[in-house]
Amino acid sequence: MESSKEEYKDFQSFLEQRDIIPMLRKAVAKDRLLQPTTLQKKLIPIIQEGQKHILVKYEEQSGLKLGLYLPIVNSIIENKQEEILVVLCYSKERINELQEFFRNLIKFREEAVRIQGITKSKEINTEALPNILITNPKVFLSLAKNEELKSLIIALVVDQVDRQLLLGFEEDIKAVAKEFGEESKVRIIITVKETEDTDEAVKAIKNEFMPSALIIRFRQPISSIDEKFVHYYYTCNEDEKFLLLFALIKLNTIYGKTIIKVENLYEGYKVKIFLNRIGVTAQVLNAEMPTNTQRNTLQSFNSAHFDYLIIQGTEKNLRVQNVRNIIFFTITGNYGEYSKVTNCVSFQEGYIITMLKEEEEDKLQRLQEKQKSHLGGVLFLELPVKKRILESFAYRIRDAIKSVTPKAIKAEKARELKKVILGSKKLKTYFEEHPQEKEILTKQLTKNKIDERRFASLKILPDYLIPKESLLANPVEMRITEETKEPLETADRNPLPVFSNEEPVNYEDLPPTSGRKLWKLRHNRRIKKKPFVKNLNFVP
Repeated sequence: MESSKEEYKDFQSFLEQRDIIPMLRKAVAKDRLLQPTTLQKKLIPIIQEGQKHILVKYEEQSGLKLGLYLPIVNSIIENKQEEILVVLCYSKERINELQEFFRNLIKFREEAVRIQGITKSKEINTEALPNILITNPKVFLSLAKNEELKSLIIALVVDQVDRQLLLGFEEDIKAVAKEFGEESKVRIIITVKETEDTDEAVKAIKNEFMPSALIIRFRQPISSIDEKFVHYYYTCNEDEKFLLLFALIKLNTIYGKTIIKVENLYEGYKVKIFLNRIGVTAQVLNAEMPTNTQRNTLQSFNSAHFDYLIIQGTEKNLRVQNVRNIIFFTITGNYGEYSKVTNCVSFQEGYIITMLKEEEEDKLQRLQEKQKSHLGGVLFLELPVKKRILESFAYRIRDAIKSVTPKAIKAEKARELKKVILGSKKLKTYFEEHPQEKEILTKQLTKNKIDERRFASLKILPDYLIPKESLLANPVEMRITEETKEPLETADRNPLPVFSNEEPVNYEDLPPTSGRKLWKLRHNRRIKKKPFVKNLNFVP
């Protein structure tokens, strides 16, 4: 077996070395992974070598799905035979998530693999059995009565067995174990999250299925993603936080899926409204909303319907995918909370940025000390922002910041709640019986909608305001900037024509432009005189 410490040119080189077919390598190339994780280095060779029974203990962001399923799907495609991989899950949402994962994995060879996720046994197509079957243990027990299906199963994965035990699938899993136990020809793989409180229950299930299974344990540092990222901080006041956010997004310094961690719900809606003002779609994961609404918000984020998700706490079931950036809008002094959020990052390129006020530097110090103790190095660096670029945008967003008032936040929360009520399936019948109430809510929703026309100019940054240089400086640039203090250069600093008029201009000779002045003229009222403008120069 290869050493897990071995470095490869890149992730693609590792897959090529492991004989993963080009079409699968192409499918995962979009994630731009730089190196295989420790778990992937261990697990892929073990599965390829034919190890029969495996118990995988993993942690978040360990690359489990690719490490586990990539070699199995590769084998199914290469063998060109009727073979079935069965994955047992704990919920419909998890089934849908894995379906999406497999579809993305085989998108360049869709004809070679049939995928089906089912929650009821009658949904199975017995005439064209799938190559990948994703279901729950109870439904699978019913399906396993089909001898043809049973004979084609080459591997059975019990996905996140710890969750399944908590959700009441223990007896069903034990029944599956009797059907496909140690003596079965089917390869059994059980995955379990690495936590101390699940060890005893999982051990009992392991003994039911496969007492002699190989156990792969993957223990990562508390924040292993920190080894791949520099963590930045930026000290500023409240308004400057919004200014930095504007510049980072509009200058494309950050892009892709981004999680913004806020201190509380009030601050979360402040950030959401501001982002909406500048033309960026964002949603708050609101713990006060119904569970289904929160789940739908996460699914929409994972499906890339919007790129900015605002969270307020360490949500227990924060299952997010393909996150590139983390922004702490307010610093947290809790390293456990900080680590949990940063571990949501999936890419090996991106930013982790913490904003803080001067009086909060003690919290940063505590995070620094924790980072040192866990990773042996100082990983927090000041974000190298070119402040003259940042300050050049201040006047553009001043009104947008001021418009985010308590009244606006209250209206936005009410608008969201009304949308949930109107979209509730449980209330569908009620609104059919009481259409007048639905009409009232709909009108209120329309009435509460904020007129965004005054902020239309913020949604697109004109070319003449885009600086020729990047927002963030490298160390050499930072030194030069401090020494020279050169003025900011943009694509066209003066987009407006320059006018010059040497003749004096009498304002009374000019046509009236305001409604008030027109009213005075119509009613023969006196218009207050102003001094002549001797030299009218419109030079910025």
